[in-house]
Amino acid sequence: MYNRRLFYLIYVVLVLSISGPVQALEFSDDFNTPHDYVVDGVAGTGWDGMIGLGPGETVDVLQADIDHPNELYIQSTGSRWEPPWSPLGPYLYREVTGDFIATVHVTDFAGCPPPHVLHNECSLMARAGQLDAAGAGEDFVSIVYFPTWVGNMGKSFDDGNETEFGLTYPADRCADTDPYLQLERVGNIFYFRHSPDGENWTELEGSPIARNDLNGLPLQVGLAHATYSGNTGWAAFDDFSLSYVEIPPLIYYVNAVDGNDNNDGLTPETAFATIQKGIDETQDGDTVVVQPGTYTGDGNRDIDFLGKAITVRSTDPNDPNVVATTIIDCEDSGRGFKFHSGEGPNSVVCGFTITNGYLDNGHGGGIYCNGASPTITNNVITNNTALSMTITPSSVGGGICCINSSAIIMNNLIAGNYVRGVGGGIFSDSASIINNTITNNYSFSANFESSVGGIYCTGSSSVVNTIIWDNFGYFSPKQMYGCTNVTYSNIQDGYEGEGNIDTDPCFVRLGYWEYIEPNLIFHEGDYHLLSQRGRYWPEHDVWVLDDVTSPCIDGGDPNVNPSNEPMPNGGRINMGAYGNTAYASMSEWPIKGDINYDGIVNMIDLAILAEDWLKTPPWEE
Repeated sequence: MYNRRLFYLIYVVLVLSISGPVQALEFSDDFNTPHDYVVDGVAGTGWDGMIGLGPGETVDVLQADIDHPNELYIQSTGSRWEPPWSPLGPYLYREVTGDFIATVHVTDFAGCPPPHVLHNECSLMARAGQLDAAGAGEDFVSIVYFPTWVGNMGKSFDDGNETEFGLTYPADRCADTDPYLQLERVGNIFYFRHSPDGENWTELEGSPIARNDLNGLPLQVGLAHATYSGNTGWAAFDDFSLSYVEIPPLIYYVNAVDGNDNNDGLTPETAFATIQKGIDETQDGDTVVVQPGTYTGDGNRDIDFLGKAITVRSTDPNDPNVVATTIIDCEDSGRGFKFHSGEGPNSVVCGFTITNGYLDNGHGGGIYCNGASPTITNNVITNNTALSMTITPSSVGGGICCINSSAIIMNNLIAGNYVRGVGGGIFSDSASIINNTITNNYSFSANFESSVGGIYCTGSSSVVNTIIWDNFGYFSPKQMYGCTNVTYSNIQDGYEGEGNIDTDPCFVRLGYWEYIEPNLIFHEGDYHLLSQRGRYWPEHDVWVLDDVTSPCIDGGDPNVNPSNEPMPNGGRINMGAYGNTAYASMSEWPIKGDINYDGIVNMIDLAILAEDWLKTPPWEE
């Protein structure tokens, strides 16, 4: 027997002194504040979440200091933490990203004293909260209090497969099963301990164990209950404590010129060479920053987010010159990105030019989403191809394909993509398509209705503030088909919806296709909007004045705040890829008396006017 808590605190101090960015934190709960978690949830308690109220979950009672003073009381019926995994028993947890040590005291238990409740069990658990993050199925470790059967023991579930170890089998199981439980993680190593008094700890036989699949993953650490039968059981806890090292999100760097995948990637000077290597090293919340350059070859195409909630971006996604020079060149072999592991809106790709994707008998020449809903923003997606070698079934989505996907597609230029099938620019069933310019895309389909060059929708996709113009379908110049919620957009040949128009958007220069045997070549355009008040000229990094003003300027949703657009603007966002960005074409501010452009005429404007009253330029004096 020995006390490892002091060892752990020394370990935390050493980590802090050596590595710097980690933070040692403490959380404890003596459960002496009344709270009903079933009724009121976890808000305001310090706990991050609970299981028991969702589909495939169960809980009867989960409350602190109500019927059981100064205790957390958990009760459930028919609950389980083993196959068939339904319904999962109640579980109250904190989320921890780094190493930790957790301790709790079991104060009461159904079956001690008798009569026994068959299979009643409680535990201190650490679980991978994102299902399948560590492999298919449930992944967790736990130190168990089970006095009516085995005493104390350890459990490890790896991809839903169980290993039990360290069963203590005390002589008098209710009296001699240690009621204090402790679980510790150091990297990929987990320690399981029990104690009669909370001071003197015994390492469970078989402890520690290695769980490489959990190394670095955020875990839910907390208190669980199950009965594994139709019986109702319960347990009570006191004095939960958690000491942990919180690892802040990391930034990994990638450099096409000077990077090396044998580096650590943690500084621009030690950058990786491939984007995929950067993603491989991340955890949820991290960022991969890609330096300007042209990225080719393995690891820089068919880039897979692996289900992670991370951001992969250029050095400045808001600067069109950076976007234009941070190029993912698929070299006619594969696509740019694929999302197929349940990614959500916190999986973000932004600030790239994605080009030369090419797929035979595939979908999504630039980006492919299937069963995933990432955020795709501030990209140029151009000259990508999804090519079906047969008429049916055809390919879908020359630029972007979203199947079973509620992706957010925002502020992208999607131009010059080709599909032999459906949806030259985008194929979508439920994406949100916001402030994009979708133009010069081409669809070849044997079916007239499917010959849609711009956007082809099959479900509930929404389109807003978007320009869809000069796309081409082989049998018709159809721009869009099947989208049900389309507003404040400029769509060639018209489309029903509030605020929609059908007017030449007045791009600076349209791109165009040219057949140069044996290939169909796309020549890029400039899709900024002409403006008499000022528009950005990216080739020279200057603002210039035009002879006409695009009808798409100030044509977006009037309920959206246009504050990201440069001043002066008309108090309403522009349509298209540059709408509501720093490079939106300008217009006159509609409130003439609002001298400081803050959206209201008030005493500040009057003071500015008074200060300059009767002033004249030097040449008038």
